[in-house]
Amino acid sequence: MNEQTKLVLKYALAREIEGRNFYKDWLSKLSNSQLKDIFKQLAEMEQAHAEYIESLLKDEIDAGLSFQGSQYFENRKLQEIGEKDEFLTDLSVLRMAYLIEHDFANFYENAAKKTDDLKVKDSLISLANWEKEHRDMLRELYDESMKQFWDDQGFVPLF
Repeated sequence: MNEQTKLVLKYALAREIEGRNFYKDWLSKLSNSQLKDIFKQLAEMEQAHAEYIESLLKDEIDAGLSFQGSQYFENRKLQEIGEKDEFLTDLSVLRMAYLIEHDFANFYENAAKKTDDLKVKDSLISLANWEKEHRDMLRELYDESMKQFWDDQGFVPLF
């Protein structure tokens, strides 16, 4: 495995671990029980993705590689909703999760296009497809939740 591929996989591993932590951290803050169940499942799936990537890397992971320094999810949160967690609604968190999964799917697709290692390419395509499934599930739940929110508010959109 070449160094560029190792770097891509190490980056992906760090993001998957961060994704797992994101979903686990939000479990206690959500009010919707269906969304809590989905976030619990997504945390478990992100853990499985991390284990899958670790298996690809095997013994090639640097012993001192740290995943704690990344601020990807925190930066994404600030970009989407700012610093006021107390004003955060389940819809906002759901939208943020959707966008993160969308970003991951794009990352894996682009990385797959840039590698010549067929095993790694197939693995990255699989990861992209898994992230697309997460994204699509979150989008569907977001759309349903938005419609319910509109109904609760007595609002009917014009489109």
